[in-house]
Amino acid sequence: MEEKRKIEEVFENLQKWRGLPKYRFEERIDIFLSVYLEEILKAQIEELKDGRHEIVEIIPQFPIKKELNNQSDNTDYAVFVKDIEDEKIELYLIELKTDKGSINGKQIKYYQKAQEKETVKIMQEIIQKIKPNSNKRAKYNNMLKLLEKKGISEESLKGNPKIIYIIPNVDVNIEKNLWKVIYFKDIIKAINKEEPIAIGLKKLMKDIIEEK
Repeated sequence: MEEKRKIEEVFENLQKWRGLPKYRFEERIDIFLSVYLEEILKAQIEELKDGRHEIVEIIPQFPIKKELNNQSDNTDYAVFVKDIEDEKIELYLIELKTDKGSINGKQIKYYQKAQEKETVKIMQEIIQKIKPNSNKRAKYNNMLKLLEKKGISEESLKGNPKIIYIIPNVDVNIEKNLWKVIYFKDIIKAINKEEPIAIGLKKLMKDIIEEK
């Protein structure tokens, strides 16, 4: 009972603090969302319902090379999906938004550019350009080793990344781009469990949806 109450308190704090000017709410909620992300994607992405595809790895804060230099911008989640028939792997880039109206033209352009690149090119840029120019090369090595253990390599990748937005409500900017959109109401429906984290996450998302 005490553990349950502590989890409830965590979500009460998230609800109370998310409106504060410097609080990085999305960076806190994403750890709870990650527990159910595979379940959510399997419920919402048609390709994952056909029995021919499986999620092999999820990487948070996945780096995508900037156009003008060898630094990176990060997408909230990179989801690597294997086609069981040809053993090739596709990349889904997921952007989480918790504030209504927070999607801007600059970010739309960023994902348009990312979608124009072949996935293997994105990986090559990480290895050849981003990592050598970073002071966190050991962490890039950790990420690459993690991917390698799951059979994710330049040779295994195919196609261009697919973009998914997770947002509270309808956003015209996203709708016009015809990317896959998962709304908070879809997540509430997809999470069937009634354990403390699920209850807290669904209540928090419901409060965000209903907020004026």
